Amino acid sequence: MSRESMIKYAQAARPDVALVVLKNMSDQVLAALVEIEQHRIEHEINEELVEQC
Repeated sequence: MSRESMIKYAQAARPDVALVVLKNMSDQVLAALVEIEQHRIEHEINEELVEQC
């Protein structure tokens, strides 16, 4: 994923984090944030699926 894509993803997943903060993150930290958010979203989806069963 490109840096621009990671910033856009992080903005959508974490609107509470200012754009300037995301832009100032290192590539490594930004990638870790995206990974954490992806896991959080997957977890939320799994919880909803369990509740539906």
